[in-house]
Formats: sequence, C-alpha cells, structure tokens
Amino acid sequence: MLAAIEILKAKRMLDCLVMLHFHIGSQITDIRKIKDAIREAGRVYAKLSRSGVEVRYLNLGGGLGVDYDGSKTSFDSSMNYTVQEYANDVVYNIKTICEDEKVPVPTLVTESGRAVTAYHSVLVSNVLDVADKIEQDKTVTLSGDENHVVRELYDVYKGVTAKNMRESYHDALQYKEELFTLFNLGYVSLEDRSKGEILFWDACDRIRRHLKNLKEIPEEFEDLERQLSDKYVVNFSVFQSVPDSWAIDQLFPILPIHRLREKPGEIATLADITCDSDGKIEKFIDLRDIKEFLPLHSFKRSQPYYLAFCLVGAYQDVLGDLHNLFGEAHEVLVAVDEENRTRILDLLPGETCERVLSYMNYERAEILEGIWKQLRKAVDKDKVREAEAKSIAKDFEVALSHYTYLEE
Repeated sequence: MLAAIEILKAKRMLDCLVMLHFHIGSQITDIRKIKDAIREAGRVYAKLSRSGVEVRYLNLGGGLGVDYDGSKTSFDSSMNYTVQEYANDVVYNIKTICEDEKVPVPTLVTESGRAVTAYHSVLVSNVLDVADKIEQDKTVTLSGDENHVVRELYDVYKGVTAKNMRESYHDALQYKEELFTLFNLGYVSLEDRSKGEILFWDACDRIRRHLKNLKEIPEEFEDLERQLSDKYVVNFSVFQSVPDSWAIDQLFPILPIHRLREKPGEIATLADITCDSDGKIEKFIDLRDIKEFLPLHSFKRSQPYYLAFCLVGAYQDVLGDLHNLFGEAHEVLVAVDEENRTRILDLLPGETCERVLSYMNYERAEILEGIWKQLRKAVDKDKVREAEAKSIAKDFEVALSHYTYLEE
C-alpha cells in the first residue's frame, strides 16, 4: 500500500486515491474477528489521513454472516451476532478511532452480498420415491433348511422386548457380522443372506420403537436412528441447485411444505436424481448440534409431497453446474407487498434437454439425424416396422424439448 502511494505521488495522482478497501472473507461467524479487522482498518485509514492522503471512503468489504441454522453461534452455518450489532460495532469503532486520531470520519461502504441475497431464493422440489433400508412389506418364512445364523436372527427378531432390547441389539449385530463372514466364505446361500438381512433390519426397527418410550437414549443406540433412516429421493440435483452443500458442507434449512398440521413420523436423508453417490444430503441443521437425518412425513405416492430448501439465494445459482446434464430449474419470481400479500411476477422456464446438450456440442438436428439413420437400418432389416420407427423418432424429438428433471 505504501509503495502504491509512492507511485501515485511520483505521478502526481495522489488525489485519485479516494477509497481504502479490505475484505476479510465470507460468512464470518464470530463478531470478535470482525471487530479486530475493523480496528485495524480504522487505524490504517487514520494514519493515512494524518499523513496527508485524503481518503474519503472506507470500504469494509463483505463477511456479514447468515444464520442458516438458527443457533446464533460461531458455528460455520451460523453467526453469533445480529446485523444491528454488526452496524453498531462498525460505526462505533471507526468513529472512536477517528476522534482519537483527530481525522475526519470516512464514508463507510459495505458489500455483504451473502447477507443481502441469501434470503431471496427458495428451492422447491417434489419427493419422487423412498428407498427404505428396512424391506417394507417383506416377510421371512423359514423352511427349516436355512443356515443356523438365519434361524438365530429369526429368534432375535421374534424375541425383542422393552426389557431385553439391549441384549437383542448386541445379538443382532453379532449374527449379522457372522452372516456376512459365512457368505463371503461360501457357506451361506444368497437366499439365506437376504433373509438374514431382512430379519436384522426388522429386529432393529422393533428395538427403535421401544427406544421411543425412553426419556434418554443410551449411547450405544445413538447410531441406530441414522442406520434406520429412509432415503427420500428428491427431483433435483445437489450439484446444480445447492452445490455448497456438497462442496463445503454448507447447511441449509430444509423442511416439508405439505401436511404441516401433521407431526412427521419418519426420519430420512435426501438423495437427488443424479447417478453420483455424492448427490445426497445427510447433514441437517439443529440448534445444538448437526442432525444426521430430517424428520419427514410418510411418503404417499398418491399425494404430492414437496420440500423447501431455504436461504439458497447466495452463490448457489452461479455455482451450480451441469453435473449429469441436469440444467437450471424453473424459476418463479414472486413479489411480497407491505401487507404480506404475494403475487407472481414472472415464470422463467428451466433448461431443456436440447439446450443442455448444446452446451456439450451436441446439436438437435445431428442427434435426430443419427437416430433416424439407425432406425432406417433397423426398418430395412425388418427389425422394426415403419410405424414403430416413426413413433420412436417422434418420442426422441419431443424429449429433446422437455425439462431435464422428471415431469408428470
């Protein structure tokens, strides 16, 4: 900075230096770090001013946090101060330093993009299906020829009570491990392994039901809830719509927006519709800790069930990528007036398959021409009838103009 001032003096351009700027990072969670930075910047400004450099603006950069999890702590997804406290500290500390150094107070500038934009956007997406860890509606009937480990697991499952659930859980874990070992050595059939796994999870589910009646969950069962959580498959791409969840473990408030008069009865993690195993969300906000599951309602295929991913207005749109070729989602622009009445201003359609493929240098005409050439060959060899070929070509043509996400 001092070298830059010497250059400006030599060029007789010192009057062009009108603003001192600093930036301490994004999502600063602790107010003490902000105070320290403000004091340092204030002193630098004051010393420059006393030396004859007429800086008129002090730009504090960004860093103002967003309380994503509501805990009001210095945790990564929160902040232990309010916007009012931030403003008070900025103004008070700069004013105090300027009075102490007897220099004019600068015009303060801030550029806290995250704090300004995080609140403006909510991602809404529908649940498509549930991948249960417990084999729902599956029953195990023993024929008598099963491996002894399967029979032991059956006895554990049938014998679970509130009084013996700790012993039952220990036995179930032991027998499951023994089952896998014997299977890998070739002593257990595939059918027996399937029966044993179903019995293990069913026994764990019975144990979980008894745990709900306890005032305090024993430490050894803390991991059981996570293991028994269902996987709700949601019609979105983590990499396109909430990439910070995957990239930097950012926590976003996520909640159902249907059936709000019902108490959620299930616990779940979320999976997107990409084919990437990282396309999931398994960490959720909590006032005291990080939860490894989200309370949700039981999924009914006959009824719509939507989830809202809140506070995604900062960075997510511009960071989102075309991982697995899922494009931008539909956008609805909504205005809220002073009386909290809402109205839809505009609807911006999401990207089509055709448009996303064009980013990869696959053009619509070339794709359809290639498909039609293959269909013509199939027709010539009597593998496909002419009418079928036209129908298939039409389906491809229509699909290219559709949304990249699943539609009704």
